[in-house]
Amino acid sequence: MHSKFGSQLFSLLVLGLGAAGFYAYAKKTDFQQDQLACINIDHQRVQNEVEEDLLNHANPAFFGTFQVQIGSLYIHPTTLNATSTHIVVPFSLENNGKTTEFEAKVRCSDLRDIGYRRV
Repeated sequence: MHSKFGSQLFSLLVLGLGAAGFYAYAKKTDFQQDQLACINIDHQRVQNEVEEDLLNHANPAFFGTFQVQIGSLYIHPTTLNATSTHIVVPFSLENNGKTTEFEAKVRCSDLRDIGYRRV
């Protein structure tokens, strides 16, 4: 009975280590794809993706009372920042005379993978 339990435990351990190894390999591959994509990325295309995402899919839970629309959105094209895997796109939203600054973090290998934060 002990040997059967021990072999099952060993099998689970091997399976877990295999899954962890595959996960580490996949993360490294994703990182390398992002780095390669960032080298030749078109900044105008990144800005367009952020604008389209904000105008069509803005998360009301994050943006709150801000009405994301063409007249209230200003993307700061001269201050785009590139990291090794992402492009950071600063932008402003205006609502009732109040302007708030945000940043969009766009993954280079998948321009629809966008995260937002208030600055």
